[in-house]
Amino acid sequence: MPPLENCSDVPTNKEQLGEVNRRLDTIENALGLRPKVKGWFARRWDWIVNNKGTSVILALILCVISIVGGGKYKYYLDHQYDDFDNRVDKRIGIKFDVVFPPVTSKLTELGERMARVEGKLDVLSARVSITDSAQYIKRGEFTLAVKAAEEAHRALHEATVSKAPATPEFFKQVSDVINSVSPRQPELSTKFYQLRVGLATYRSAINPAPSLPKQSAELPTTGHTFTLTMALYPASTSIVLSPPKPVVIEGNGAGIDCTSMKPGQEIFIPATRSLDQNPVTVRDLILVGATQTLDYITWENITFINTHIKYLGGSVRLRNVSFVNCTFDLPSNNSGQQVAKYAALEPKQELRIG
Repeated sequence: MPPLENCSDVPTNKEQLGEVNRRLDTIENALGLRPKVKGWFARRWDWIVNNKGTSVILALILCVISIVGGGKYKYYLDHQYDDFDNRVDKRIGIKFDVVFPPVTSKLTELGERMARVEGKLDVLSARVSITDSAQYIKRGEFTLAVKAAEEAHRALHEATVSKAPATPEFFKQVSDVINSVSPRQPELSTKFYQLRVGLATYRSAINPAPSLPKQSAELPTTGHTFTLTMALYPASTSIVLSPPKPVVIEGNGAGIDCTSMKPGQEIFIPATRSLDQNPVTVRDLILVGATQTLDYITWENITFINTHIKYLGGSVRLRNVSFVNCTFDLPSNNSGQQVAKYAALEPKQELRIG
């Protein structure tokens, strides 16, 4: 074994422990964990309290003070003096006004930030789950495809409820993935139908609502050409658009308020079942509330707000139509898929069915 050199330079165990204690003292002092050193008066007081003789005398003195001063002390505790009450109320008021609002504001801000994060996660989860489901279908793993589609549907629903923002590219990407597969299994076909409708509903939930006209006017009930002005027209009953002539409704940016209609009541009811014979055209209009079936009408520059949208699979034209906070009742066939895709993407080009 080689000889040990410079042994005098190696600190002893006692010196090492002393260094550790000094470092711990420094850390505890920095963190405020060490008690302060007691002063002379504190040390004298500890001696008085701990000494048997002096502790008995101190106990007798405190007993007398409690008997004599207890009533007066209780008098103050009961807030008998208005000046004392006012000072207490003022201090409490200051504390509430100064301390709690910033804390509440900070918690509200944190809650809003957390909601935005959760909404973003829902959007990402929906896209990932839909992509996974499509890949599982292509590999023939249908059980996993169903599970992924269900997860995507839940994520879309949560994003819809929270109105989490999403870009048009998101809807384009997700729609392309949905349309890239055509599952033949009934359960998967149903799940993908729900995804198409869910995507349209989500887009509708985050679309901004246009400004409604402030001026009101009475809605005409007869005629084959309705030319409206820039006003908001209240409607309580359905408007039947009957042949034998073409019917054109020129809104000119007007709005029709149908919120007073009964649930399920239609706004416009075309008597024709063709877009070529006695056609019906509705353009440049904002429709609010109620229910509207899209079939057998040409819709141009229309915004539906809080409307239950139905489509039965018939002929329809959609040109620059948008949906705001709407719900959808669509068939699961190819025509229904086209309408769902249009509502989700809101393309510039016209959708022509039939």
